[in-house]
Amino acid sequence: MKECKYCRTKYDDSLTACPNCGGTRVVTAEELAEEAEIKRQEVEYREKANAAPELHKKRLIGILTAVVAMIIAVIVIISINANKPLSNGMTKDESEEIFSTGMEYFDNGHYEEAIQCFAQLPTDSKQYKKAQSVLTKSAESYRKTILEKVNTYVQNNEYEVALEVLKNAQAILPDDTEIKNAYNTTFNSYKSLIRENTIAEADAYVADGDYVSAIKAVNTALDKIEQDEELSAKLSVYMSSYKESLFANAHSAYLNNGYEEAISILQDGKSLLGQDDDLLQLISDYQDCKPISLKDLNCVYTSTDGFTEWNIEAKMMGELYTDYNNVLWQKDGYIDYELSGEYKRISGTLVFNGNLDFDAFAWDIQPENFTPTIKIYCDNNLIATYSVSNSNRSVDFECNIEGTKFLRIEVDGLEEWNGYMLQNYYLVGAISNFNIYKNVIE
Repeated sequence: MKECKYCRTKYDDSLTACPNCGGTRVVTAEELAEEAEIKRQEVEYREKANAAPELHKKRLIGILTAVVAMIIAVIVIISINANKPLSNGMTKDESEEIFSTGMEYFDNGHYEEAIQCFAQLPTDSKQYKKAQSVLTKSAESYRKTILEKVNTYVQNNEYEVALEVLKNAQAILPDDTEIKNAYNTTFNSYKSLIRENTIAEADAYVADGDYVSAIKAVNTALDKIEQDEELSAKLSVYMSSYKESLFANAHSAYLNNGYEEAISILQDGKSLLGQDDDLLQLISDYQDCKPISLKDLNCVYTSTDGFTEWNIEAKMMGELYTDYNNVLWQKDGYIDYELSGEYKRISGTLVFNGNLDFDAFAWDIQPENFTPTIKIYCDNNLIATYSVSNSNRSVDFECNIEGTKFLRIEVDGLEEWNGYMLQNYYLVGAISNFNIYKNVIE
């Protein structure tokens, strides 16, 4: 299709002229494109012209919004800065309140409380400089008041109260030289007084032989004044004398009443001597003085001579025999024990009961001819022999067996005449209280 350039009539390409106006010129493709571009631009300009007022309105709203946001941000920043915590975490409002409170205390003469308030304010506080100035004045007034109180207490010998006041003052003004010096001076005077009185009191106790009270007095004083060379030296002397006296009393009790009373006395001494090595060792030594019945040891061998079924171990360890049918008679009878060198001493009592039935025998036999005997061997060496008779009916025996590994106890109580062995017609003797000891304290 062609388009007439003059009348814009569109006609068939086969025609040579416009059927409407007779014109022969047609619109070219480039011209159509230019016209289209011009129309597009006209539409765009029209649209922009219509949109300009709305765009301007939006721009104004955006600008206003930004301004409002900026104003709000400034207000927030100002507010934050106004309430920003100080270097110690305190708010500005809090610092102002503390300063105000401190001033009230200062104006009313409560200097300790004023110092505590002003000392809280940090260097970046608005009131810091003024607070420091008032703090200095408060400290001067507080120091003066404290030293006057302390002087009064010291004059009345109330040293403990004075020291307590000074301790509190040091907590309020830890770097104050005058208060520190006052405390040291007061404490030294108090220390001298305590030392003098305690030594006089303790020496009076010692003069009466009461070391316990003397030691307690010194310990009480040391609790109050901490370290003191003179009192510590006195305590050492008292403790040594008490220890010596305690050990002597324990030994006396041991000799008179036995090991248990000695241990009881030493246990009482722990309240003052504590875990003293010598004390603990002596208690152990006395515990080893406990008598151990020989019947409680392990018998490794028992001999008999064939004339009776009598058991030597059972007969030897019992109480004194009075049963006529349980006669201690045994020729060459013995008992063996392995001791491993753990025991020091052995003891017991050998008793003779001459009870011959002379009417049953016509022989001229007298009780004094019978001598029941006990023999003790240590590691196959005879170390002791004990005998009783009609004239000497009881013998307490005791001998040292220290270091012995093998112990033998042999008994013999028979005599033989004319080929006959006197048997069930007399009670020759018996052994009682047969004990062995791990330790014996002389």
